Amino acid sequence: MRVGPALACLLPLATACSAGPQLIVCDQAEARIAILAAESDWSEPEAVQWEWRARETASLAAAEREWFENPTEAKPVLGGEYLLVTASGGGVALVRVEDGGLLFHAYAGGNPHSAELLFDGGLVVACSTGNELQFWRLEQPDGPIQRLPCEDAHGVAWDPHTTRLWALGRTELLALSYLGKDEDQPLRVVERYPLPDPGGHDLSRMGSGALALSTHGGGWIFDPRQPQFLPYPGLAEVADLKSISEPIRLRGNLPTVTVRAEESWWSETVRAVGRDWSRSLPGSRIYKSRWMLESQRPRSQPRFSIGIGFSTWLGADPD
Repeated sequence: MRVGPALACLLPLATACSAGPQLIVCDQAEARIAILAAESDWSEPEAVQWEWRARETASLAAAEREWFENPTEAKPVLGGEYLLVTASGGGVALVRVEDGGLLFHAYAGGNPHSAELLFDGGLVVACSTGNELQFWRLEQPDGPIQRLPCEDAHGVAWDPHTTRLWALGRTELLALSYLGKDEDQPLRVVERYPLPDPGGHDLSRMGSGALALSTHGGGWIFDPRQPQFLPYPGLAEVADLKSISEPIRLRGNLPTVTVRAEESWWSETVRAVGRDWSRSLPGSRIYKSRWMLESQRPRSQPRFSIGIGFSTWLGADPD
């Protein structure tokens, strides 16, 4: 029996996050975020193990639900207990997997394509048509406290090894220093690296400490220690890549997966790199896919505490 949205919100975290390897997809056909069993046949309803739809979220006002039409990214944060979601309708949210509860939601506008949660509760949103990066404090959802120009901003990722925030725009990759969320201007651009090909789209971390990114023409690896761009093996000439996701800290011999636009800007299929492996979700419009983290045991102390109740936000990112 297919897990519907109401039932999905009641699924215990152990069920949603420890039933074998799972992939998160942004399905724009149904304006939903879904977690699917990677080893199942996605044409079978049972493959969908969790889903979230803003349209059916009672805690959102009717106008707020519109913010989350056409989801653009959903990445696991805080040990896989939460998903950080952005959508073209202008919304950004932290969704708790255990019960579908919203611990933060706001209107960023400007077609958000990516976001990153920082270690102290700061949040950065990349807005493509807004041509900017926005910095938010989770305790202040009424508006960003800093805006930085970034043409056609599409990707953002924190690297704990270089202690840099990396942001991907149309023609360049930005390295930013982070001074902490309590500063008046927490972010500062320290380096700019011209892309080898225009049209920066997806940005994600790799287990090696490098960054995987896509442009209009193909996939690339950026090594901050060199620094240099290298062709991504198997993806260097694959155009229109919407996402690249490596299985960081997941058990088993799992592949790196991609979504390539095959119908306009979406696809029904998630494909592996270098393997004859794919999963198709009939009738969907998948924009991006990410590997889901295996839920980790909470830390003995909160990672950060923001107001009443937020001290329960426990967990660890894969850093």
